[in-house]
Parts: sequence; structure tokens; C-alpha cells
Amino acid sequence: MPSKSKSQKRLMSWALACKNGKAKNCPSNVQKVGDSMTKKQLKDYINTDYNELPDKIITSFKKYNEEIVYDNKSGLSFWGNLGAGILPLCITTKRFLVALRSEYVDIPNCWNLWGGKVNSEENVEIAAKREFEEESGYNGDIELIPAYIFKTKGFEYHNFIGLISNEYTPSLDWETQDYEWLTFDELLELEPKHFGLEKLLNDNESLEIIKNYIK
Repeated sequence: MPSKSKSQKRLMSWALACKNGKAKNCPSNVQKVGDSMTKKQLKDYINTDYNELPDKIITSFKKYNEEIVYDNKSGLSFWGNLGAGILPLCITTKRFLVALRSEYVDIPNCWNLWGGKVNSEENVEIAAKREFEEESGYNGDIELIPAYIFKTKGFEYHNFIGLISNEYTPSLDWETQDYEWLTFDELLELEPKHFGLEKLLNDNESLEIIKNYIK
């Protein structure tokens, strides 16, 4: 099960994003947490090692905790049991689009691909495309090439190389604070990387797929 501090931090980060107008469709219980505290209080909870929440938001936290944080069968701090993401590659410029995770998400302020939870009615390809559109605003044609699959107890994350024809300017949501179009060499040198991006780039089969499209 995720540590109490980690799940609390996720709740506070989401509540702060809602309060700052950075998150869309905030759940009512998360909204209540944001409404019950000032921005400074939320930031203090996010940035300190704490053990207990104020009594006035315990109920909201428990509801959030049951519905969202612990929706992974293994009890690990992943969204659901299945995730999917895309590392976009522009076939014209041979450059990759990466996302800088915002301060409002788990493992913040590091570079990653675009993706998230696969909903119950979706397959991994549909979910990956939906997450990419939600997080970057992209709604054009994209060809998905299956790559590394991260697996741990009770959770899988399917990575895809996403081939698009032209570079574009992403429209970012609250989960992402910046983006970069990078060459392959620049991508390898990029720091800090999210562990998911690190694992993708350390997978030999995925590297062969990537190199095949940047010749």
C-alpha cells in the first residue's frame, strides 16, 4: 500500500492544482480539500514530511483515498492496474517531444513521455492517444509503434513510439509545466528523467525501434 505521506501528498497536489485553476473536472472531494485550506497550507503539506491531516479534511481524504489512490490491485501508488503512454517522434525532423512533469503530480519536475491510466472501457492504444491529446492538445494523425512494457506486481505500463508528421506547439494541462523537442542524442543526455522514460531508453528492443525511425 502507498505510504500515507505519499497518498496525502498526491491529494494535496491535486487540490492545489484545482485551487490554482490548473486542473479540469476536479472531483468534489478533492475540491473540498482545496476549499478548506489556503494555498500556503496546501504547499506546506506538500513540501513537508507530515503524518496527520487536519481533522476537517479527514473525511474528504478517506473518500479520495478509497476511490483513487488505492485503485491498484497491488496496493502500489499507480493509477489503476494498467497505464499507457507515448513518446512522440516527428518523422520529418527526427526529433522527440518530451514533457516536464509539473509540481502537482507524483515524481514532479522531471522529464517523461505523455500518458496515464487506461480506463475500463479502453484498450492501451486508445488510452495512450487520449492521454496524449489531453496533456498536449494534439489531435492529428499518429501511428503507434509498441515498445517497452513496464511490469510490476499488479501493474503494467505500455509504452509506444508515436510517429507524427510535423512538430507542433503543445497546449499543456496542469500535469505538465513545459515541453521540449529533442534530437535522439539530446534525449539520451536529458536530465532529470522520470524512471519510466529511463526504463524505455534502457530497453534494447525499444532502442532498436527508435533508431530504425531516425536513420
